[in-house]
Amino acid sequence: VVTLPVLFDTRDPRLRDRARMGAWGAAWLFGAALRKPSLPGVMIALFLWLVVPLVLTVEVTIVLQVPFSWWLVPLVLIAWALLIVVVITAAYAPRPHRRSYMSTDGSTIFRLRRKRRKRNAAPSGPTFIADNFCRSMRADKGSALAVIASLHDQLALAVDMVDADVEITAAHPSLARRYLSLDPLLEERGKAFPRGVKLYRPRKSERDRDASGGP
Repeated sequence: VVTLPVLFDTRDPRLRDRARMGAWGAAWLFGAALRKPSLPGVMIALFLWLVVPLVLTVEVTIVLQVPFSWWLVPLVLIAWALLIVVVITAAYAPRPHRRSYMSTDGSTIFRLRRKRRKRNAAPSGPTFIADNFCRSMRADKGSALAVIASLHDQLALAVDMVDADVEITAAHPSLARRYLSLDPLLEERGKAFPRGVKLYRPRKSERDRDASGGP
């Protein structure tokens, strides 16, 4: 069993930390469409904060057998937002196959998890997925990337020790370019769904094989 690494200058998030970052994560789902507009981001925000609440409101009126009323929409929207916060909070909870890391100042959080291996897949080292990056909107711009940069050497050593490859999704192309400049071993693997850029860091055995010219 591969143990997820312990990183210096981070701490395990407590429940209140996870709930706080869950709230910021929900806010980013809405705010990102306004702060850095893009068609996929706007579509996601409209779907989450307009289409879904309206559909849920209609469902509520059907279940309660009451006529549709616009005053129900804010109540359903609040309930929906709380549900999103709960889901994001739960995503940071520790599990045997995943671990969340919080910066010492409490402004940034991210998660590292092992990808499940497909049945009948050839034996190989583990695959790690780095995801759920989130920072407080009160934190300085670029602070989350600074945290990742400060932890990069530890992360690179940890994944190479277990011969793991790494998959990352950058939320937008400019962030992908920053990740690529941070780690020259990262490779761009096309667009992610519903938005973003997929990045891949090959495992050490692959790099050694390529360097030696082996099959």
